[in-house]
Amino acid sequence: MMTTEQILHFLQKDMHSTIMATVDEEGLPVTCVIDMMLSDENGLYFLTARGKAFYQRFSYGNVQVKETGYRILEDKCIGCGRCVEVCPQNCIRGDCPKKIDRSHCLHCGNCFRECPVKAVIKLGA
Repeated sequence: MMTTEQILHFLQKDMHSTIMATVDEEGLPVTCVIDMMLSDENGLYFLTARGKAFYQRFSYGNVQVKETGYRILEDKCIGCGRCVEVCPQNCIRGDCPKKIDRSHCLHCGNCFRECPVKAVIKLGA
């Protein structure tokens, strides 16, 4: 029989990545890849994608889930396209105003940092 520490070590070394899945308020799947980075006698330590607030995206019990990610303010967007150029997921569309398809957004913040007129805002901050 394996000890708890041996199981955690196995999860970290042999599996390394897993996917956490729940459903949203409409019953659609919400997933997040978890990289298990370290294990010791106290537990398993993991990372998720930069900028994605794991504990805010997955609720347990009746906890209210905050909307996270980024949004482009329609009245501020000048349509320069700098956000499009730095988006690794190509999820920013439209002419002016631009729109972010948040279902594919990595929440990396590139668009937020690059926008010259501060039209991109961070949600849930």
